[in-house]
Amino acid sequence: MRAMNLTRVATAAGLAATFALCACGSDETIVAVNFDFDGVGSATSIALEINQSGSTVSRQLTNLATTTSDDGVTTLNSFYERVAVPESWSEAPATVRGTLLDPGGATVYVNETVVTIQPGGAVAAFLSYPPKTEEPEPEPEPEPEPDPTGTGGTGGTGGDGNTAGMNGGGEGGTAGNGGGEGGTSGNGET
Repeated sequence: MRAMNLTRVATAAGLAATFALCACGSDETIVAVNFDFDGVGSATSIALEINQSGSTVSRQLTNLATTTSDDGVTTLNSFYERVAVPESWSEAPATVRGTLLDPGGATVYVNETVVTIQPGGAVAAFLSYPPKTEEPEPEPEPEPEPDPTGTGGTGGTGGDGNTAGMNGGGEGGTAGNGGGEGGTSGNGET
């Protein structure tokens, strides 16, 4: 009888713990912050802040899990942290900022992102360390400026009298850009 009561208590406690972990009721608003580390091993904690319109939720994350390779290099393991934000937060942008700290409390890296809060739901935020930077797009080559001191081309030669008619020959060509000389008139011969 005693074993049966203990089993019932253990089962009830297990179910209660399971429901407590899974509790994400329709009224709870969650930001799931995903942390990714690329070769970072010197940090021991993260100061996490989520801010919307002057209201801030802060957490100090400690005891970060690490992995040590065969050659003795220790790196942080990736993980996520589930953070409940106030019910008063609206469907609007919020800044998620994570400051990675070394054992002495000095900043190792800072990264932040912006997410849109989903009241009564969940949204994921991703922070990478070291922060990934986007390559800037190269500036286009500027068009060369025209040289105002250059000279224009030479005009064309006028037509002969046969082509232009018997009215004294063709006209001279027009001057090129920049002040070149006009061409010579036609000869007016038939």
